[in-house]
Amino acid sequence: MTKEGPKGPKGPEGPEGPEGPEGPRRFRWWMAGALAGLLLLGGGGAAWLRLRADREAFRAEVADAILKEIAGLEAGAPDLEHPDPAVEIYKRAAAAFLEEGWHLTMKMNVEWEKVPLDLANYLSRNEEALALAAKASTFDRCRFPTDYEVSIGRQGGDLGGAPHGPDDQAKIRLYMELLGARARIALHEGRPEDAARDALLVPRLARHYLYRSLRGPDEVEWPLRRAMEAVEGALHRPGLEPGFARTVALDLAGWEGLYRDGEEMHLRFLALHEDMRIWTLLRGRIADKYEDSLRREFGLRARPKIPVPGGVSRRDLEILRERRGRFADRSGRARRGEAVQGRPLPWAGKMDVLRTAWALRAFQEESGRPAGSLEELVPDLLPSVPLDPFGSGPLGYEPRENGWAVWSTGEIDTWERPFHPDLQRIPLRVEWEAPR
Repeated sequence: MTKEGPKGPKGPEGPEGPEGPEGPRRFRWWMAGALAGLLLLGGGGAAWLRLRADREAFRAEVADAILKEIAGLEAGAPDLEHPDPAVEIYKRAAAAFLEEGWHLTMKMNVEWEKVPLDLANYLSRNEEALALAAKASTFDRCRFPTDYEVSIGRQGGDLGGAPHGPDDQAKIRLYMELLGARARIALHEGRPEDAARDALLVPRLARHYLYRSLRGPDEVEWPLRRAMEAVEGALHRPGLEPGFARTVALDLAGWEGLYRDGEEMHLRFLALHEDMRIWTLLRGRIADKYEDSLRREFGLRARPKIPVPGGVSRRDLEILRERRGRFADRSGRARRGEAVQGRPLPWAGKMDVLRTAWALRAFQEESGRPAGSLEELVPDLLPSVPLDPFGSGPLGYEPRENGWAVWSTGEIDTWERPFHPDLQRIPLRVEWEAPR
């Protein structure tokens, strides 16, 4: 009969007590579990430490990129003690600008039987501001000493300021709209030379706008389209000043360079701005609402319930690296002079056709005959035979008895299409015949 100890059948004197075989077995299982837990904890801790090290290395990489880009931008900017002349002139234009009445430019979106008197009076009241803006547009450089209002840097220190835009005080886009309106009025009143002169200022203003704007080239598409409508309208008017067609053709030949120049600077700002936002997120010292917004936009995991500065996962880091690389690639390609847009903007195709058309008119006025081919325009009026941005070869060209036709294989919306969606797309084609 089994003798029961003080703890019952499995007491110290029973066959299943601690001194029996089951006690050491349980103890070994407990030790094994504790050791496995420690190993798992240690492995997770090591992974967390590696993630933290990678995150800090990435944050340092972003910070260094920001510093280098700011240094590069500042190297190309004027000394603030000796401001860029364009900046000072734009400031004077903004001081003289009368913004009240701006809504009148909406009349550019409809056909006119006669010039709207209130719009003409509004332009007249802003004549001083437009004259100053026109003068500022002739300068190559245009740098505004505005900074990001974002504190960034290691250990709470600042990395510096970055040029930012667009600056509402500059009002550059407003000047583009007003010059386009003034060009249309001049054309309506039978002053084609004045219309073309005003329209040719618009791409120069667009370049300055893109120089310092985080908004893309599509922001200036409509002002440029309207400018080209005026340039095309002037092309078909007879009796232009001698040599005027040549002047317009040579000016139009530089439009592409103006656009590429502005696009390059815009993409540099865009990449810098993206680095700033990524840095802000990694640093973790931002408002919860802004952090949540960035995480949703970037496609990252939701903000951790326990606040951890720069709390991003391994997958989040991969997403941020890929996003940085995409912006940096576009900026680098623009700096190297490579085309960044996959498909040309419609107005870019229209621009190619128009500059060729003015070169053809200049050739015919000076030689007394239509050009036999586009090669005859090179290099006097065009640097090279213009290529069709929508095709795989040169622009189409057909000489005629007393004129010509030039075209692209692409199409463009009529300028008022956003307000009249039933209108059809029209071909990029210009025809001209000399008056008899």
